Amino acid sequence: MAQTYSAFFANELKKIIEEQIDEKIKVLSSGHGVVDFCDYKHKIGIITGLRLVIDDLFDQAAEVCERKERGR
Repeated sequence: MAQTYSAFFANELKKIIEEQIDEKIKVLSSGHGVVDFCDYKHKIGIITGLRLVIDDLFDQAAEVCERKERGR
């Protein structure tokens, strides 16, 4: 089946975001790159936000593209 440009874009963006999450988790788990607890919390917040985009916001955007009511 032919993939639309928007579906291709969404898949590629998800891959890039997943790579960013993985990289940030590696930095945190290695113990390097964290200055203090506030910095640690900030980095965890970034990971949480990126995960939210993949787990929830992508689905909401797909609903809008399919002309459905946006679920909240």
